Amino acid sequence: MTRAGAAIAIALTGLLALFGAPQIGHAQGFALGETAPVRTLDQERLFSESQFGQRVRRDVERASRELAAENERLQSELSAEEEELARRRAELAPDEFRALADEFNARVERIRREQEAKARAISQMRESERQQFFEAALPVLTALLRESGAVAILDSRAIFIAVDRIDITEQAIERLDDELGQGERATPEPVTEVPEDASDASGAQGDAGTQMLPNGSDLELPAPAD
Repeated sequence: MTRAGAAIAIALTGLLALFGAPQIGHAQGFALGETAPVRTLDQERLFSESQFGQRVRRDVERASRELAAENERLQSELSAEEEELARRRAELAPDEFRALADEFNARVERIRREQEAKARAISQMRESERQQFFEAALPVLTALLRESGAVAILDSRAIFIAVDRIDITEQAIERLDDELGQGERATPEPVTEVPEDASDASGAQGDAGTQMLPNGSDLELPAPAD
């Protein structure tokens, strides 16, 4: 949970104990009405269904697709280079071949590190955007809480039974869409931290990430040449 998300629920940590065991699901027919002391909210829906969250999802998916295409290109280029190096082995002196093979192996590892750094940068970008969203959402949710006359907002995923009428997720999404819109801002390209001697790696330019990204793919570089 983000700091902002934690702040939303912190006022009612004690109320869970007051109402009994943690809860999941919804029930209808209880006449709590407008006098209910709490409101519930689905934080995941709040982010994912808001204009802000949908824009972040599109950004991440686009970056992942770009990186997948870049990885495919790099893999193809390096595989072709490895095959050419293997073909030339018979005509090169052992020392000359070893020097070329060592240079190729070092470049493969350098490119791999760069692509993995881009993956981390995209993952960090998403988390940063999510944190920014909840920080911006906090005053809006506080206003909704006051308007409702309740004393706290609980994450609905921690609730066992609750009447639907106390859930304010839809209202919160509408209010946040009005207040924040897509939350678009000028975002610099992800910074990739790689060793200083790797800054000249050929064919490793790009904007997106690999590794644990939705719709992305790992960079499957060829094995180092013998």
